[in-house]
Amino acid sequence: MSAPYQWRAEAGYISAAPPPAHGMVVLQAVPCLVQVPQHPIQDIPAPVGISGIFTKIEKRAEKKPSPPPGQTAIPPPPPKPEPEPKKASKTDNSKPPSNPRAPPPLIPGTNYMFPMQTLLLHVFTKAASVWKPKYQSEQLHFKIYQVDTQKTVKAMIEYVLDIKKPEDCGQCKGWAATEVYEQGDRTFLKGTTIEYGSGKASGTFSSMGWNAERGKSLPPVWVTVHKPKA
Repeated sequence: MSAPYQWRAEAGYISAAPPPAHGMVVLQAVPCLVQVPQHPIQDIPAPVGISGIFTKIEKRAEKKPSPPPGQTAIPPPPPKPEPEPKKASKTDNSKPPSNPRAPPPLIPGTNYMFPMQTLLLHVFTKAASVWKPKYQSEQLHFKIYQVDTQKTVKAMIEYVLDIKKPEDCGQCKGWAATEVYEQGDRTFLKGTTIEYGSGKASGTFSSMGWNAERGKSLPPVWVTVHKPKA
């Protein structure tokens, strides 16, 4: 049996290894030094995945093609001119003149007294002596009105001449209304002429025989408003 300590000139006493059991030899592990290389280990590039492929495609799309040799790049279009500011329109706050010929507005809860008897009145739009032969071959236009039989000839002339103010009725001086009778083939015969301002012009249609049967069992009333001395 050896001593538990051994002498070494460079290390002094050292503990001795225990004897092997049953003839087994135990080798003491000797530490070894591994020399580290002087250059660092380079990273291995990772495989390019789908995201890498998309990145390359996007980069290719961003790259603008260069013009072929001998040609210059197309200049950008000129900037659009700025629109001119809109001028403030002058607003007319004045109300349009009222039309006395329009149907009267009714207050809620009120009723309108319509005439009991009316007739059909045909008025030529051309202020002319339509019974003369020179108008026989002409296509004459007219308007049809349904009129109160108590209306006066004077009021009818004012309506046809579009008089809207009582002070303008003086414009009707020199005008007249003449009844004509239809004969067919665009031919009319002259009837009674009633001048504006005459006493007969203040009479009603009914007093002149223009009753409610005109346009029903009797022919309608044909009238031309004209200047008899023209």
